[in-house]
Amino acid sequence: MGFFARYRKLFLILGFTGLVVILGYLLYALFFKPIAPTPYQEEPEIATTTAGLPTAEIGPGQIITPTDRKELPGEKLIEERVSPIASGGLTETTELNETASLAATLASNGSDLQYYDQSGGQFYRINKYGETTLMTDKIFHKVENITWSPDKNKAILEYPD
Repeated sequence: MGFFARYRKLFLILGFTGLVVILGYLLYALFFKPIAPTPYQEEPEIATTTAGLPTAEIGPGQIITPTDRKELPGEKLIEERVSPIASGGLTETTELNETASLAATLASNGSDLQYYDQSGGQFYRINKYGETTLMTDKIFHKVENITWSPDKNKAILEYPD
């Protein structure tokens, strides 16, 4: 018998063990070995807010009414009048509902307004003349969010967990 024939089993065991070690290292290097950190270059810090607007300092605050406002140089104070027609200035409106409402939307007919009354837990519809009618007798307590269907005849109600 030759040299290789005598130690064939030993070479197979050593070759298999070496293959397992190499595959084990490759798996470690691929999935578990930490990546070497790249050199970090510090960038200059830019002071911005998430909305892109400047922030205000914390303080007591104040409410300025038109009578408290002082004229700026070259500016005339013009008393704005409320107009019943929307023409770019203050517009007169009528309050349709005095209670807290949720998910107000135009009804399927395009002229009525429908909404959920949070205090009573019911759905209402207001027509173009300001008359309020109850949409259903069912009471839905503590609704958190409402999603109307495209035809505005059904709604998905979300309750808090």
